[in-house]
Amino acid sequence: MKRRLLEFKGTIWLGLFALSSLWLPAAVVYGGQPVVPTTGWSLAWHPDGTILAVGANLDGTEQGIRLFDFAADKSTWIETSGNVLALSWSPDGTMLAGCLSSSPGYRYLVWDATTLAQVLAVEQETELDVYSVSWSPDSARLAMPGAYSVRIWDVKSATQVATLSEYDSNTESVDGVAWYLDGTRLLVAQHQVIRLWEVSSQTVLREYRLSDVTDTTILALALSPTGDRFAIGSSRGSVFVFSTDTGKLLDTLRTQDMAEDVFFLDWSPLGDQLIGSGHSGPITIWSLDESRIEDTFPVGTDIYILRVMRFSPYGGRLAYGGQLSRHTSAALLSGSEQSLLDGAARIVVADPSLHRLATIQAACAESDGVITSIAVPQREAALDEYIAQVEAVPVEQLLSGCAADLVAVARALQSQ
Repeated sequence: MKRRLLEFKGTIWLGLFALSSLWLPAAVVYGGQPVVPTTGWSLAWHPDGTILAVGANLDGTEQGIRLFDFAADKSTWIETSGNVLALSWSPDGTMLAGCLSSSPGYRYLVWDATTLAQVLAVEQETELDVYSVSWSPDSARLAMPGAYSVRIWDVKSATQVATLSEYDSNTESVDGVAWYLDGTRLLVAQHQVIRLWEVSSQTVLREYRLSDVTDTTILALALSPTGDRFAIGSSRGSVFVFSTDTGKLLDTLRTQDMAEDVFFLDWSPLGDQLIGSGHSGPITIWSLDESRIEDTFPVGTDIYILRVMRFSPYGGRLAYGGQLSRHTSAALLSGSEQSLLDGAARIVVADPSLHRLATIQAACAESDGVITSIAVPQREAALDEYIAQVEAVPVEQLLSGCAADLVAVARALQSQ
């Protein structure tokens, strides 16, 4: 965390807040009384797209995870002993992993999704530069970043099976990790170096140095769904996209606010979009096919500092969260934006269009052929019928994540 805090641009009081917020959000004074607004520290979509896990600090008094089950229209609270700084569902949806602030250091925990019982606890006593916990595609192992290395744990046996660490004169804190779909390789970013590791042999297969392309440092890392490209967020509103096979720079993307460092990145599960933002927003969506900004929108005037953002399983929705600057009583903000935890977490359909609807449906059709029998509307007047058809498909014939994203985009179009 130390390098990020030094690079964080802001006034003196904002810098002091960032240092103290490792444990609890900064207090705001109302009428002479200190008040700590709710903070959404982390987010994770369940693979079926109907549950959102939010790591939250409620008014500075309760720390834990709120599970929003939209299909069942209910929520569940998991209390924790520290702020939940990162969350990740296992790809098979049976477990939830989190990185928590602790004393000293941090803790990695894993819960059973059905019973909510803890099945693994790992202590990390060193300072972290990135809050992350990443599942292997087979839901068997977890990548847990430390200060200068990444530990791989087998969850079922509760044993550490690998340590990925490469020390040289340029060694810096770990800034990001990402698994390949084959589960045999892991991409690790450190300062100005990206290494591709073979996990079983604990050896570096490839190494790329950003100093060959730019003098910036890595603030965020995102790997494409197919693993052929990776993107890094950097200073001055820049995002660089590279070929994983060659390390060649493929594209340079810019935010509209060139003064804002890009600390957050996420690649659309469909592979066609990339989102990025700094601590104060706005959130930018790039179309990778056309190398242009698709959309940009503010995080909200009541969000003091952005902490996390994540695409839904089929890329139709975007969840983001942060610390509120004041207490709100926000409910449903619009047809394309939903507020949770009084606004500390939000779900938006950032770029609703009939084209986006068709793109998501095409992706759904690859895994669920039944959706091909439903025609994508060519005009917005036909959206009511389309939504009814999608919602009528039995759950065993259409993945919940597909249906949820299709309906969300269609309803956002209706509200325009």
